[in-house]
Amino acid sequence: MEPKSPAMDVLNGRNKPKKTTISSPDALPLRGFLICPNCGYMLSGSASKGYSKHYHYYHCFSECGVRYNAEKVNRLFAEELRNIL
Repeated sequence: MEPKSPAMDVLNGRNKPKKTTISSPDALPLRGFLICPNCGYMLSGSASKGYSKHYHYYHCFSECGVRYNAEKVNRLFAEELRNIL
């Protein structure tokens, strides 16, 4: 008897693979729009759980290790937009 696994079900046509979606939480509105100043890759975003709340960061996946506090970046971006308008 063949062992059952979700991957084998998909390969044998019994299940369709689930669609993945990229979500950008409200705390990371610039996710996918920022470029790493060190290596030029696109910055992603994620949250780290602190003692009492989550802290959001924009970060690079390459070896350069760039990471910025999302709250500060979002505030500075909003200030720059206000200066233009």
